[in-house]
Amino acid sequence: MILDKIKIHDKHSFEIKFNYKLGDSKKNTSYRINSYFFIPSSLDINRKYYKKEDFYNDVKTYIRLKTPTFIMRDLTYGKGNPLEKLKKSCLKISQNNSSNNFEEFEYFLKMFCSISQSSIRDSVSHIAKSKICSGNN
Repeated sequence: MILDKIKIHDKHSFEIKFNYKLGDSKKNTSYRINSYFFIPSSLDINRKYYKKEDFYNDVKTYIRLKTPTFIMRDLTYGKGNPLEKLKKSCLKISQNNSSNNFEEFEYFLKMFCSISQSSIRDSVSHIAKSKICSGNN
């Protein structure tokens, strides 16, 4: 299922965000999204003044993958935890400093840092919302 969200940034730009879950069951998943923009003729935006190529050159697309969610204790415990994967890749690069091993290490290091950052953020948010912080001062 695709979820969409439209956000107006200012009078010259807006953002359309599509969220969809990547499926594990299929190797390839493709989506086709048709978007229609209705522009008032009073703006005088037409093929004569604004070519199709100009439109596509002005469109910016970004792809952002969601960071996997882990609670703090699961960063270091359990099978296949992020720290374990980082340790294994570190061991591999210490034994064989190949470019593939370096790229794998870099990937797991960035992933561990990203997961840790979001886990800490979520934990702090949870603590701030809990009654523990709003208790007697």
